[in-house]
Amino acid sequence: MSALDAHVKKKIFEQVLCSELKGKTRVLVTHALDCLPKVDRILLMEKGKIVFDGDFDELLKADIKQISDNIHLFHVQSETEESDTPKEESKDY
Repeated sequence: MSALDAHVKKKIFEQVLCSELKGKTRVLVTHALDCLPKVDRILLMEKGKIVFDGDFDELLKADIKQISDNIHLFHVQSETEESDTPKEESKDY
């Protein structure tokens, strides 16, 4: 999914992983932070070891200050960008 642009990645994530595969176990390995608030469980690894196992809210509260601060900042920026993004308009050619 890293090769996809943002709106295509978002559609695939929501339509395939969240809708069509709902109720099934899915494993997503990613560096993308924008999907973290929507997943059930997050495993954070550092140097091959699990340093965090929980959900998004727990990650924000975790004693992994630098990481959780960056994720919180990203989450706040994402919400702002989504509200500022104009809706797709139909075009007449």
